[in-house]
Amino acid sequence: MMSVLFSPLSTALTGAVEGYAFLDRASDRRRMLELAQARVEQHNQTGTPRTLVVVKSPKDIRLLLSRARVGSAVVVADCALEKCGSEAELLDCWRAINRAAGGTPGLHKGDIFVLRIQQWASTRLALDPRIRWVITCAPPDAKAMGRIQYRPYGRRSTVLADTRMARRAKKVTP
Repeated sequence: MMSVLFSPLSTALTGAVEGYAFLDRASDRRRMLELAQARVEQHNQTGTPRTLVVVKSPKDIRLLLSRARVGSAVVVADCALEKCGSEAELLDCWRAINRAAGGTPGLHKGDIFVLRIQQWASTRLALDPRIRWVITCAPPDAKAMGRIQYRPYGRRSTVLADTRMARRAKKVTP
């Protein structure tokens, strides 16, 4: 009898936590975009104009920031760093973000805003096969001091990837 009640309760609690994670991320996104826009306006008033650049993937970072002049942008990385395929790509993307924002890694000037996936948002982590890294600390968090801290999430099976592989296997099997 208890196991029957536990499953719906567990499902409800998981749904509530994941709903909160979504709302929390949306709130953080709004807050970071407002802060970044205020930073752009501050630069414009001091005679050092910068543009606001929002990147959502490593591909965006390569395309948008590789051609940007040094110190020409205020950068918002919207859950982009988690999707880098390797540690080398993650560090290259971080260097590109820092270059466009006019800093060097470790010398944060307030022009980098990293929106990251909450470590406790298990559904997003479990379902999105592109996520390879968990960013544990990054600007504008004061503890980051202009650096990123991360840990590998690793190449792993996900619910969506497993389903896709199972479908392919059924097509191949005689």
